[in-house]
Amino acid sequence: MSRRPSIRDLELKLKAALLELKASKEMCDCLISERDDHETEIRSVIFMNTKLKGELAEMDVKCNDLTDQRDRLQAGERNGRLSESLRAVPAADLCFKRSIHVI
Repeated sequence: MSRRPSIRDLELKLKAALLELKASKEMCDCLISERDDHETEIRSVIFMNTKLKGELAEMDVKCNDLTDQRDRLQAGERNGRLSESLRAVPAADLCFKRSIHVI
């Protein structure tokens, strides 16, 4: 013969289940709050990452522009020295020819 649970036993089980349910709800609320905080932090990190990517792209463009400008200036300096050297050749040639006549 099985013993049927008394009303007192059922009330105790019901109260225990209610306490467990409340604890689960509090844990769920806490986890939802943490999730929301993390989502906000992730959005902030994504925003900052996007901003930094934009700044990096701008800096890359400026760096490339400055590199091109430097290369043009260096090429201009080389061409300028070459022009000076080429201009100096006739004068050196004339000087050489005069020195040959003197000898």
